[in-house]
Amino acid sequence: MSGVPRDSLLKIQSKWLQNGLDNLKKAHAEAEAALEKAKSGAADQAAAAEENLKKIDGMIAETQEEL
Repeated sequence: MSGVPRDSLLKIQSKWLQNGLDNLKKAHAEAEAALEKAKSGAADQAAAAEENLKKIDGMIAETQEEL
């Protein structure tokens, strides 16, 4: 594939990845808030929230590499 169809496909893919990255950043903010809330509660909840935040950070890094 080359030319205009390829460029169009790349633009669509880039827009899709950017949208996914924006959603991951929102999820990251929500996970950070959940972590802060969990820190005031049980230790196992805080650990689970930290693990969730690490997973989201990994997905953000992978998505940024794709872009």
